[in-house]
Amino acid sequence: MKKIIILLGISLGSLFAQSGTDVTGTSSGGDGFSKAGSAGGQFLKIGPGARANAMGGAATAVVNDLSAIHWNPAGVAAIDDIQVYVSYTSWFADYQQNYAAIAAPINDDFTVSVFFLSFGVNDIPVTTINRPDGTGSNYSVNDVMFGAGFHGNLTEQFSFGINAKYVQNAFETVSAGGFAFDIGTMYDTNIEGIKLGFSIHNLSAERTYSGTALQVQTNQIDNVKSPDNGGTQSDLAVVVPAWPFSLPLIFRAGLSKDIIDSEKHYLLASADFVTMSDAPEQFALGAEYTWNDILSLRGGYYYGNDQLGLSGGAGIKYLSGDFDGTLEYSANPTNNFGFIHRLNVIMDF
Repeated sequence: MKKIIILLGISLGSLFAQSGTDVTGTSSGGDGFSKAGSAGGQFLKIGPGARANAMGGAATAVVNDLSAIHWNPAGVAAIDDIQVYVSYTSWFADYQQNYAAIAAPINDDFTVSVFFLSFGVNDIPVTTINRPDGTGSNYSVNDVMFGAGFHGNLTEQFSFGINAKYVQNAFETVSAGGFAFDIGTMYDTNIEGIKLGFSIHNLSAERTYSGTALQVQTNQIDNVKSPDNGGTQSDLAVVVPAWPFSLPLIFRAGLSKDIIDSEKHYLLASADFVTMSDAPEQFALGAEYTWNDILSLRGGYYYGNDQLGLSGGAGIKYLSGDFDGTLEYSANPTNNFGFIHRLNVIMDF
C-alpha cells in the first residue's frame, strides 16, 4: 500500500507537469515572464469552510467533512452518516461566497455527494473611456460551480475521491462555462498518527467568453458604405473576439500528524505544499487543539501569498444521540484589504 500511495503522488505530479504549465510561475524560457493572471476562474482558488482556512489552508491530509470537496475529495470518504454542510465567506471588496453540500453513504465503503458554490458581487458601476465616473448603470459578477462526487475507502488506510463539476464565470451579459474534474487520495500510515494526502483540481479544457456584450454596433470603420441606404456610411454589427482561457490547475500535497491523542485532549499539526499553473509554489502550516471533542481552537500560516499569512478560528460541536451539529468560524487578515471572515454549519444525521 505504501508503494501505491507513492506512485499515486508521482502520477498526480506528472499529470500536472504534462499539462504544459510551469509551476514556478515563470516561463520555461527563463525570461522572467510571470504567469500570474494567465488563468481564469480564480474563484476556484478560494476554499470554503472555516476549519481548513483557520489552519492556514494546510488541510489536504486533514479534511474529513464536506469542505473536502475543495481541499481533497478523498476526505469525504470519512463521512459515514448523512451530512449537510453550509458555509458563508465574506470576501473583500464586498464579494461573497456561498457554499452548500450534502453527502450520503451508499454502503460501508462508498459515499456520494452533491455540491454548489457561488461567488460574486452586485452593483458594480459601469464606466467607459468617455465616462470614467460611471454611466449610471451597474453590473454584477456571478461565478458558480456545482457538481457531484464519488468517494470511497479501498482499504482501512487508503481512500479516494473524484469530483465532476460544471464551472461558469459570468459578468454583465457575458459568460464562459464548461466541465472540470478533481481527483484526490488520502493515506493513513498507521505510524505515529501520520496521514498523507494528494489532490489535483480543475482538470478541464479551455473555454471562451460569449454573450451580447461582445456584440457591438459601430460606425467607426472608414470607407464602408451600405447599399441599402444610398451608399452612405451606416452602423455595422461587430463581434469582439474573446481569447480562450484555462482554469487554474492546482496540485496539493499534505501531511498531518497527531501530536496528542488522549481522551480529553487532541492536538493535530499539518503542512501543505501547493503549486498552481498560474502562480509560484506556496506552503501552509496549521494546528488544531480539541478539548473533549467539543471545543476546537485553530491557527495557521500561509506562505507565498502577497495578501494572506496568519489565520485563526474556533469550532464548537453539539453531540446527541440522533443529531450532531458543528459551528465553525475563521478569520484571515490580509495585508491590504482587511479581514476575511468565514462561518459554516455542519449537520450529521
